[in-house]
Order: sequence, then C-alpha cells, then structure tokens
Amino acid sequence: MSLADLDYRKAVKNFGRNPNSGGNFAQGQPVGILLHYTAGGAAAERLAGRGGSNVSAHFTVDRDGKVYQCGALNQRLWHAGVSHWKGLTGLNSYFIGIEQANFGFWRIERGLPDKATAEREWFKAAHKNDPSRVMLWEPYPDELIESSLDICRFLLENIKSIKMICGHDDVSPGRKSDPGPAFPMNKFKDLLSPLDETKPPRYKVVVAKDDTLNVRNFPDSNSAKKEDWGPLQSGEIVEYLRESGAWYLIRNKDKKEGWAHSLYLRRV
Repeated sequence: MSLADLDYRKAVKNFGRNPNSGGNFAQGQPVGILLHYTAGGAAAERLAGRGGSNVSAHFTVDRDGKVYQCGALNQRLWHAGVSHWKGLTGLNSYFIGIEQANFGFWRIERGLPDKATAEREWFKAAHKNDPSRVMLWEPYPDELIESSLDICRFLLENIKSIKMICGHDDVSPGRKSDPGPAFPMNKFKDLLSPLDETKPPRYKVVVAKDDTLNVRNFPDSNSAKKEDWGPLQSGEIVEYLRESGAWYLIRNKDKKEGWAHSLYLRRV
C-alpha cells in the first residue's frame, strides 16, 4: 500500500489531503515522528488546513483519546518550522507530525484553570532546555497517551523508513517547548528499542538543578514518601520493575522498592 492510501482506521474523522502542504515526501521519507502539543484543544479543523490556517499536521489527538487524521501520510505538512536533527534541517520534509491537545505551561490566558487549581493538579517541573525555570505543565491524560502510542505503533509497522521519534523541543530548542516535561517521552522512545524482558531495564534520574525526586509508597503524588528511602539525586541509577499510569515501580542498589514519576527517569 502506498503512503497516499495509508489511513489510520481508528480515527474518528479523516480529512483527506491537506491544502497546507509542501508537496509529497521524497523517496525514502519520512524518517521520523515529531510530537507536539497544540497549546489548547485538538484544533482538528485548523490542523487540517481548513478556515484559512497556515499550519498543518498529519494527526491530532484530543484529551479523551479521539484521533483525527488531518492529512495524507505522503504529504509534507507544516508542523516543524525551523528545525534540525541529526544532520537534517527543515523537518517538515522528513517527519510525520502528531499534535496533542494540551495547554503546555500555565500562563494567564482564557481557558486555563486558575493558578491555585494548577498548583494542585498540574505538573511542576523545569523544561530540559531551561533547567533554571520551574513552571506548571498540564498533565497528559492516559487516554490521549494511549492513542498517541497506538498511532506511533501503526506508523512504525507500516512505514519502514521511520527510525526516529522526537519532540518539537528536541528539534527546535529555545524556540519550542512542546511536548514539554509533562509528556512521557520514555514510553515513545521504548517503541523504537523494546525493553529486554530477560533483565530489569535501568533508568537514570533526571531532575532540575538543586532538586530531588521523591519515592512514594503508591503511584500517586498524594501518597506518603518512603520512610526508608530518601529522595533520589540527579544521576542516580534505578531498576524499572513495572508501571501504573505515569508512575514506575523502581528498585535501588540496596534492593529497596518504591514508586517514582516516570517523567524524571531516562532509560540507560
């Protein structure tokens, strides 16, 4: 089946070919998947190039997990902008774009929760490209993440040229912050290199400067901290045992176990 005819059958709507296109991918392309947030809602019509928009993407995923295919998979769509990665520049010519309904970081803007609610419910972290600045980031619902993972599996299975999965903040550092620190990029990177089930995978702790990672009794930010296991320092190595949502059950070198948020762990 050609890329032009390849459709994601689970999409609630397929808009067909997108008018906001730079033509078709060259032979041997695409080579990657680029992950974004919309800074709001799913914006399916806009990302499908309707209504005079000047942007586009191949997919957008709403918070409830509904998927919209916004262009043909052989089209070079307008989602990456000025970008570079591993010797490639202008990644619209090389990457499939998946947009995800998410506000990103909290700022005073219509549609966002009040600051007190965000302080309770949003994810507090520094962006990897700006570790000195801690902000509040909207969490990604499990339904959205599962749908995005399924799209990536579909693309990897059907487009053998794809070898990379990146965030917009990887390829446009300093210019873009999506999908941001609240996004579980580990789950997506693991699609490219499946875990070895014969031994526990190892992860490195990555936290902001002068910060630590709490280990808890249960996979919940309101759960009590482990009394026999102090906060983890940046650079510590732990073993992954299993997961619950965005939380990993981990084990340290002393064989103590507890739950930590996966956003602060990077596979090694």
